[in-house]
Amino acid sequence: MGIDVTFVSPDDLDRVVGYVEQTRDINENKSELKCYSKVNSAGIGTEWVFVGTETNSKSSIEEESISYALAEVIGDNSLPNGTWFVHMRCYDAAGNAGENVDFFGMGARYWTVQEFNKRVA
Repeated sequence: MGIDVTFVSPDDLDRVVGYVEQTRDINENKSELKCYSKVNSAGIGTEWVFVGTETNSKSSIEEESISYALAEVIGDNSLPNGTWFVHMRCYDAAGNAGENVDFFGMGARYWTVQEFNKRVA
C-alpha cells in the first residue's frame, strides 16, 4: 500500500527533490547534468523549465539530489485539481537524458462543511 499524499492548494508546496546517479556510465561519459522539470494534470501541463545543474554525481557512487521550488515550474499556469505528475529530466554533456516521474494529489480531498442556517420547508 502506498502513501496517499494530497495538497489542498499549490501554496502548500515547497521544494521538491529529485535524485540522479551516473554509476553505470563509464568515466569518460560522466559529466555535469542539466536538469529540467514540468508538471501536468489531466492533459494540461507546463513547459519544461530549467531547474539547475547537478555537479556531484559525476564523481560519486551514490545517488545525488537536486532540490528546486515547484512554484518556479508551475509559474502562472493554472492546472486542474486531481493527480499532478512531476517530471524531472536531466541531460549529460553528450545529450543523453534520464527522466524520473512522481505524482501527488492536488485539491481538497473532502468537502468543506459549512454552517447552514437556512431552513427548507
